[in-house]
Amino acid sequence: MARLRVGCAMWAHQAWQGRFVPPSLPAARRVRAYAGLCNAVEGNTTFYATPTRDTVAGWAAQTDPEFRFVLKLPRIATHERRFAGVEAEMRAFLDAIEPLGERAVLWAQLPRSFGPPALDALGRFLRRLPPDLPRAVEVRDPVFFADADAASRLEATLAGANAEWVPFDTTLLFGSPPTSDAEQEAWRQKPRLPRRTRALTDRPIVRYLGRDSVDETIAGWEPWTTVVAEWLREGRSPTVFLHTPDNRDAPMLARRFHHDVRTLVPDLDPLPEPEPAEPATLF
Repeated sequence: MARLRVGCAMWAHQAWQGRFVPPSLPAARRVRAYAGLCNAVEGNTTFYATPTRDTVAGWAAQTDPEFRFVLKLPRIATHERRFAGVEAEMRAFLDAIEPLGERAVLWAQLPRSFGPPALDALGRFLRRLPPDLPRAVEVRDPVFFADADAASRLEATLAGANAEWVPFDTTLLFGSPPTSDAEQEAWRQKPRLPRRTRALTDRPIVRYLGRDSVDETIAGWEPWTTVVAEWLREGRSPTVFLHTPDNRDAPMLARRFHHDVRTLVPDLDPLPEPEPAEPATLF
């Protein structure tokens, strides 16, 4: 059955404590509390260091089988060595995340300098990944968005490995000048690329970046609610990640996005009910 998963760029944020999750949670409960809000998360920390297998087993123990960890592949593979000579590092990574089983999605986020000449290396790498784990690729070279031949070659490469093309929609952010330090920082760091809404597999992944303003962020995702609703009707199971420059309201926004799509697809399963962020009182 088609399912919509929503999530954030992390499962713990100081600004969420006491608002969306209980304050001062021990590490062993942070993923569980987050999983009461959302049913997917971006695993960005795996880009910098491979976690221990015991750590990952703890993540698995705190989530149900339908939860998804979209794990960024190690930078040594995607950025430093461009998929060459990384067999040992990838074996260590895949062994570490094995406790997640089907909860894991392999996500290769590629640098802007990764262009069409490197597609053959990407294809060989993707085809060597475990066939039972979904894989997804995010590209940032503008040529893939501006040149139809380059886009077609990338799609063919991904299709050969049953991999998805992950769009990072920053069009709202760059639609008007920044109004805060956080938005200014996002302007400096985030890619400025066109919106792309074409899905290649039955499990599309979208990363959407809004603004500091909750109202602007909600208004800006309207095209995505329509696209995601249509994917669900087609039998696809999309995952959508909600970002803002400071991510203070990201869990609430993720849940609101799911709600907005559910108004278009009423038979969509609801999200889990979160545990109270604060202890109950008598009054």
